[in-house]
Amino acid sequence: MPPPRKSSEFPKRPIHGDWRVEVSGKDVPEKVPPLRRIWQGCRSRAVHRMQVAAAAGTYEDVQGEAGFFEPMRPLTKWLRRLIGLFVLLPVAVVGLMALVQQLSAREIDVSFFSSVAVWYSLMGILLWCVIGFSHVCDLACIYLYVLGHELTHAAAVLCSFGKVESFSVTVEGGYVETTKNNLFIALSPYFIPLWALLWMGLMSLLHMFWTFAGYEELFYLGAGFLWGFHLYWTAWIIPREQPDLDENGTFFSFMLVYVVNLLTIVLILRCFGLVSLSGLGADFMDRLHAVGSMLADVAGWLRARF
Repeated sequence: MPPPRKSSEFPKRPIHGDWRVEVSGKDVPEKVPPLRRIWQGCRSRAVHRMQVAAAAGTYEDVQGEAGFFEPMRPLTKWLRRLIGLFVLLPVAVVGLMALVQQLSAREIDVSFFSSVAVWYSLMGILLWCVIGFSHVCDLACIYLYVLGHELTHAAAVLCSFGKVESFSVTVEGGYVETTKNNLFIALSPYFIPLWALLWMGLMSLLHMFWTFAGYEELFYLGAGFLWGFHLYWTAWIIPREQPDLDENGTFFSFMLVYVVNLLTIVLILRCFGLVSLSGLGADFMDRLHAVGSMLADVAGWLRARF
């Protein structure tokens, strides 16, 4: 590792940059490296920045180099661990159990799958699965994902009344430098399907001025395709030690992202009429009570045993 720079060499202005910062101006290599090597390079650069930040000392002096990384206070770190373990984890597990119970108890007519919304959404997801798992255009997909990732960061900054200082995206990574950072800004790309939302907004706007045959089919096909794109890449990068997650506590961040995505799935299923929110809430409380009783029995058995 190169020797750490003096704190005077770092920018004094409080700017938060994304972990993919490495804008060197290099051209795209003629021979495209494997996708795993590209992401490993991004990860190694991010780790180096965190090491430089830790060696240099104060976060204010090194924010521009350290990306979104900022060491949490011990109290904040433990508080988030406790929230993740005793709040988010039970909600995630019991919520999934309640959702499965709702779907298994519901009688679904076969004609339901022949509706335009369901059929073309599923076809869009299937189309993405074919493209994604065949790796026919990984380079273009990784560029689009990083672009969407950084755009989501930027949009979250604006929603948080911050200011985007600079923005850049390449096939090797990108960065967003802002005047504000918080939990929503750091984790928003993992649960906001930006491209799917933009597609639905654009198609809805177009439909206001121009009605054409096949609009509904194209709307749901694109929405399913782009939502599948979002889920695929989100699931692909989360296990690879993302600094976006590390900065807020890996376990806490992962559970929060999981719960928000689960809620998104519930809302989509509700729009299709597959689940009832009131029924889901009742099943959630029943499952929560059952899990609590089971844990109480296990605790009683352990006390009697030891």
